[in-house]
Amino acid sequence: MVYFDTTTAQSQTAQPILSWDNLNYDVKVKGGTRRVLHGISGNIYPGELVAIMGSSGAGKTTLLSILSGRVQGGRLEGDIRFQGARRNPHTFKRMLAFVEQDDLMYPSLTVEETLMASAQLRLPDGKYSLDDKKERVSTVLRQLRLSHVKDSMIGGGGMRGVSGGERKRVSIGSELVTDPSILMLDEPSSGLDSSSAEMVVALTKEMSRERNLCTLMTIHQPSTEMV
Repeated sequence: MVYFDTTTAQSQTAQPILSWDNLNYDVKVKGGTRRVLHGISGNIYPGELVAIMGSSGAGKTTLLSILSGRVQGGRLEGDIRFQGARRNPHTFKRMLAFVEQDDLMYPSLTVEETLMASAQLRLPDGKYSLDDKKERVSTVLRQLRLSHVKDSMIGGGGMRGVSGGERKRVSIGSELVTDPSILMLDEPSSGLDSSSAEMVVALTKEMSRERNLCTLMTIHQPSTEMV
């Protein structure tokens, strides 16, 4: 079973940024089809964090992938709306940032270089100057409490680097430099100790409020402090 926990930062008087109604999703299996999601509805407002919770195999990641438009194949029924209208795939993609469960980054780059590389690749030069990009990176470093490790290597694969919690925050920051309207995270606390996991979720909540950002995450077994 999938269910939701919502942290609201403001009165829900505005239109939801993203809404979904009566979603059903079937996949092909040997001998027929299997319903993975049944009758799922919800919405998310600016400045709000919504956690999709449930046991392993409940369909959390499948739902997140459907809402992000990343699912290929299967049979989907129901209605998904972005800012009150049917999703335009091209417009929606520009407004969305998705953080994978696995952090894929170059181990030999520093934290600041990693964020700057994302900004350089994803923010068009004609619209954003180098100073604009540097300012965005600086803001993300501050918001994610990463300024003190900005010159540290990411590490990994036998190379010493930042901690697991810091690494996850860099992964989130690589998406935030694009200034999305919606941030989706797949199991951001996976593989982290309880203290690091709580910090990641707490900072994500804080940024949702500060940026008026819609944040949707999957989470397996949250502690009471985390939720």
